[in-house]
Amino acid sequence: MFTDIRMPGSMNGIDLANWVHAHRPGLAVVLTSGDARKAELAAQITPEEPFIPKPYDLNTVADQIADIATHKVK
Repeated sequence: MFTDIRMPGSMNGIDLANWVHAHRPGLAVVLTSGDARKAELAAQITPEEPFIPKPYDLNTVADQIADIATHKVK
């Protein structure tokens, strides 16, 4: 799953990542944000989650997600 840390409503991307881990174990979560402070927070709260800062190149994101997927699948 690819999600921004900032989301509308009461849940943010970090909360969503934690929910996914609790309810869908094994599903990879990739976080993104354009806010450097959010990136630091994500690294502290969910250090196991890959983080891709904005702005990003879509080909780079696709390559990183493919790499994550191949390492998750055993």
